[in-house]
Amino acid sequence: MMVSSWVRQKMFQVIHGHNLVYNQCWEDPRLDRIALEIKPSDQLLVLTSAGCNVLDYLLDDPLSIDAVDLNPRQNALLELKKAGIKCLEYDDFYLLFGHGLHFGAEKIYQQTLRKELPDFAQAFWDKNIDYFLPSTLNKGFYYHGTSGWVARILSEYISLKGLRGSIENVFESENLEQQSQIYFNELKPHFWNAFLRWFTRRGATMSALGVPRSQFIQIEYDYVGGMAQFIEDCLDAVFSRLSLSDNYFYRLYLFGSYRPDCSPEYLKENNFNILKSRVDRIQTHNSSVLDFLTNTKKTIHKATLLDHMDWLYQNHYDILKEQWQKLIDRSQEGSRIIWRSASSKVSFVDPITLKDGRTLGRLLNYNPLLSNELHRLDRVHTYGSFSIAQVGSL
Repeated sequence: MMVSSWVRQKMFQVIHGHNLVYNQCWEDPRLDRIALEIKPSDQLLVLTSAGCNVLDYLLDDPLSIDAVDLNPRQNALLELKKAGIKCLEYDDFYLLFGHGLHFGAEKIYQQTLRKELPDFAQAFWDKNIDYFLPSTLNKGFYYHGTSGWVARILSEYISLKGLRGSIENVFESENLEQQSQIYFNELKPHFWNAFLRWFTRRGATMSALGVPRSQFIQIEYDYVGGMAQFIEDCLDAVFSRLSLSDNYFYRLYLFGSYRPDCSPEYLKENNFNILKSRVDRIQTHNSSVLDFLTNTKKTIHKATLLDHMDWLYQNHYDILKEQWQKLIDRSQEGSRIIWRSASSKVSFVDPITLKDGRTLGRLLNYNPLLSNELHRLDRVHTYGSFSIAQVGSL
């Protein structure tokens, strides 16, 4: 292994082994909910990330959701959100997780939320509840965590370049034509320059954003122009071909907070009491997907694997194969599984051979028409593909 590759790999391990990485999910749950068609009898397996999408799925009234993540800090964030939903009034909950700042955060935590948390979550928030406390230096929760650090750097860069007004204008555009004109005439020529291209090619930047080396390599070698061109094309699509009116993903990182009319569904007031009545259906697990599937007795009706197979297929293909076997063992005919990948065409799933001799390519029934249509509408647009598969006859 080259020294530079070894350094990037170790950097990624350090970042993910010691930090909260994701402070919001970067997968569009509106698409997931269409793809999954969640029913009241469904038991879901979901990778936690920042917990936003777990809570959005809960609005579809599943029987249970098991949220799994190797990074306990991600589960600690979801546990804090769960405690807030259970114990707080909407206004306080929104200040914490919508605005990302609350003058009473420490008091609320100590008097109300802490006792609702498991030990691992208490240990994390005992040290970090100040993420939510307003101060001269603290710009809010959403500029914390490693992805938040990158967002803050970009926010400062926008201000330094004098582009804040154009950013505000593009989000307030009256129609897609106006939005596209502002982006191409006022933003892109000044924003997407040599520095940004250099910045997006850095292993440290991608590691902080939660992009593993395997994904970085996929894009660098498979996408014409590499990572910098991939990101440029993604931004072109988001800012010129899709309306920003409800794009809370980019609004959050460019402004540091959500807005009531541009936020995840779990943060909307009319959904708050629904979540209160269902939040105990969510259980977090500090483990790998494989370990969870090995130890659970549940039937998995719907599973959201995010992009984590991209992390496994190069150096841990044996784990990926065993994980799929366990997932099929815990599924039933008709169980639905969705995932994303940096690759435009995923080639490492279908060849996996199960213990009965069948390949996944023979067992899984794909819905390419729906997945391609949903992928086109993705408000995040940072993945090469979106897959929807249904388990066939077992």
